[in-house]
Amino acid sequence: MKSSLSTEVVPPRDRLAYWEEIVCRTFVSGRCQAGAGAGRRERDRVGFSGRVVPHRLGALELTEVFATPQEVVRTQAQARGSDARFYLLSFVRAGATEVEQLGARACLQPGTWALYDTAYPYRLALPLPFDQVVVMLPREEIQQRVPEIDRLVANVGPSQGLEGRMVSRWLAALVDEFAAGSPDAGSEYLSNQTLDLVGGALNRFAGWEPQASSSLRTRALLLIDERLKGPISVEEIASALGVHRRSLARAFSRDEGGLSGVVRRQRVRQLQRELASSSASLTALAYEWGFSSPAQLSRVFRAVTGKTPSEFRALRLLSDVEEPRSS
Repeated sequence: MKSSLSTEVVPPRDRLAYWEEIVCRTFVSGRCQAGAGAGRRERDRVGFSGRVVPHRLGALELTEVFATPQEVVRTQAQARGSDARFYLLSFVRAGATEVEQLGARACLQPGTWALYDTAYPYRLALPLPFDQVVVMLPREEIQQRVPEIDRLVANVGPSQGLEGRMVSRWLAALVDEFAAGSPDAGSEYLSNQTLDLVGGALNRFAGWEPQASSSLRTRALLLIDERLKGPISVEEIASALGVHRRSLARAFSRDEGGLSGVVRRQRVRQLQRELASSSASLTALAYEWGFSSPAQLSRVFRAVTGKTPSEFRALRLLSDVEEPRSS
């Protein structure tokens, strides 16, 4: 079960102070003030509430954040005195967020996102009750993909193009995956795909040419997602992308099992969602998702998850039955 931190565990008047502690523990130090705008009142502080649900995804940390209106400020002193230096990506699912950093400002509405850098001061204004996903991006990993990334902080533009919208859909899908059964916390595939998609959106918006292997990998992953239910081979993907199969293989050389391993794991993750939400038979699912037989589906599923599809489905059903009793 995923763990969460909530202000509901402390008395109302202590919740804002406890929320600052949660923010510092989950992200970096910052000052939080309840309410929206200059008209903050005591009732804003007393009525404050917030909850975070953290997830680990390979090299990334992805956190769901739900809270009432507030303002978050990271000061120059806090940024200068901290060793925590990474980029945060805020993806808004409900409410609105204004991000200010280094003289730039982004006004985010549901479905959009922007970056900000923990090495510098920033201000977040959240005037409405909100639901957002915050991704902690390792500094070196994202800078390798986007060399001049500092020019793109507090900018909503990258999220509004095709690649940016794909990042939004991808992050929403990741949250659904965690809710449906939690992806492998050590998944380098999902971590790398997230970084590649974000890097591709930033590079495309800025008009920069991404690293060839990163760009090829991103295009291949998108094509794999489109064809996941049919036969997929290195030769077919290479032909569709107009590259040599060796170039495609190099783009996936850091993934366990190469491109074929990526396809297997992605299919299994989709099957986990199907098994959790559908009553379809294993035979029907096997043929729907490109397996030659139910036996092959079971072998691959067990190799990736350590459980057979039947065992996974039984555990999910048991979890659904038991969860109300624990609340």
